Amino acid sequence: MRVSGPRYVQQVLDSCARNPGLPISAERYEDILNSGGPGFVEGHFAVCRLEEVRHIVDTYGAPKVPLLVPAEWNHEFRRTQDIRQLFQSLRFFGQKIEVQYAYRPLMCTLDDLTRKLDPKDVERCFADEDAKMGPINLLDLDSNDDNPVPTCIAGLVDLGLYDDLARKGGYSGGGGLGRMNRGAALKVSTSFKICGQAGVFSEPHGDHLGKITSVLDQQGDKLWPVFSSMVEDASVKWFAQNKPGSPPPPTEDQDKLGIWIPIFLEPGTLLIQPPGTIHAPYSLTDVYCTGTMHIDTRGLLTSIKQAIIELGHPEVTNDEPEHSYMSCMYHAAKLWKERIEPYRWGTGEERAQFLQKLREYIDLTGKGKCCNGKKMPKADPKKKSQTPVPKMDPSKSKSHTPQPLPGLVVPPLPEPAKEATWFHTQNCVFNKMLVQEGF
Repeated sequence: MRVSGPRYVQQVLDSCARNPGLPISAERYEDILNSGGPGFVEGHFAVCRLEEVRHIVDTYGAPKVPLLVPAEWNHEFRRTQDIRQLFQSLRFFGQKIEVQYAYRPLMCTLDDLTRKLDPKDVERCFADEDAKMGPINLLDLDSNDDNPVPTCIAGLVDLGLYDDLARKGGYSGGGGLGRMNRGAALKVSTSFKICGQAGVFSEPHGDHLGKITSVLDQQGDKLWPVFSSMVEDASVKWFAQNKPGSPPPPTEDQDKLGIWIPIFLEPGTLLIQPPGTIHAPYSLTDVYCTGTMHIDTRGLLTSIKQAIIELGHPEVTNDEPEHSYMSCMYHAAKLWKERIEPYRWGTGEERAQFLQKLREYIDLTGKGKCCNGKKMPKADPKKKSQTPVPKMDPSKSKSHTPQPLPGLVVPPLPEPAKEATWFHTQNCVFNKMLVQEGF
């Protein structure tokens, strides 16, 4: 397949042609996980039934290879909207839509080729491709229906922590995360809608913060290339290898780092994508997809590692920073410390690594300094926490939402001009809290 556009698009498609991927059964994938090895083989993706996806995610946590439920096996698929109905809904609400044009160099700024347009203008553009700008992607769509979490992972407690903290946090007298969310209108939703015109592609990127991503094809055909590699920090190395203006690396060097494998989506196909997976979707027809994102409590260490990578290499993701992330991770650390049920947690050694990475993340975002510019003292490992964390009795509540915890009353996020000061102040406060807790 030959396409016009930036070099990396043809490179991705050529790699897919050389490496069609190796589909394996859910049973074979589980055997690999139980073998004691890395649980991952380059080029693999598992073809599963809905009940097999649920068993794998519930038993083992975040998948290490893409899990694909073919349309003919997704007996629960019911299209919630088609493209025509989507545009009807968007016109009714009248909100401007973020439109991204396809033909732009890898890792360049989105400002020049991302615009906010009225729904009627977008619909006209979608119906009649602009030959100069190329096909378009519609991002961050909002409409009158909420994306349901796929039933195969719905209700899995370990996938609900981040969403619980971000949506329902109400710490310290009704403040905390709940107050911050209301004041700042933070983007903490775990769902998304994307609509792509035939021929449009997304530049290679990963979904940020180490989230598990579900993608359900509602209408149209989409090629979903994923970068499969067993090399450490492969995503960072791939972007370094493909800098704008640099000559294309030799094919053998490309395949040494990892391979692009094609995953085909048609209406009803469900894809569960592992955390941090670099992917570059390509629309074969006009396509409408919905999806959700989740952080598993057993994958918090993976999440914070990915967050640190994104701070140092922002090109690896096309998502904006989530302002609530640092606060959520702090409260998750407190829950982890007490091993609050019904969530399942990593080992004590993993928690120690997580706390070390959390401090590193805070240092990178806030320079590790308090508001007067002085370096924060290191925590005294002999000093015990002065703030007890109440345990939750699951039998007293039908919900798995954690009880309110002692913490910080966070003020509403101010206008963008003061955002840097706000984040600096919050970093200082969280640093102090980490020291107080002995983190």
